[in-house]
Amino acid sequence: MRYAKIQACLGLAMLLTNVCWADAKLVNFDIPVAQRGVGHYSVLFKSERELRLLPDQYRDPKSGIRRPKVLPDVLPISEHDTAALAQALAASVGGKAPDSRVSLGGNVPSMFDLVGVTDDAAKSLAKDPRIEMIAVSVATADPGVNRRR
Repeated sequence: MRYAKIQACLGLAMLLTNVCWADAKLVNFDIPVAQRGVGHYSVLFKSERELRLLPDQYRDPKSGIRRPKVLPDVLPISEHDTAALAQALAASVGGKAPDSRVSLGGNVPSMFDLVGVTDDAAKSLAKDPRIEMIAVSVATADPGVNRRR
């Protein structure tokens, strides 16, 4: 009986671990609005190595990784695909992606800026398995730091 309970707990932990793998990290969402950029986020994709594993994981029901709804066959590896996916993901939550940066290769991931959305809208992208992290832009302490000279 005790062994069965332990086995059930381990099975549940493995299931939860697999499901959580697809959830992106959320950074700076706990900072008060007065101290951060409103409606501006940086979205970091997973590394190329991790991205290339996703199609096989979509096909494996045990992986817990679900196929994304927005451009499901696009991996943000090339400049074109990164820009297309960034624009489509931003549009899916009512925002814009004015800037995307493609990986320089290796394990350095691609990313994009997301603007014009609420915290909840930005957080909703965290379920996309291609996204590693979503960070709220934080305002600088000195307003003159970003001013041109």
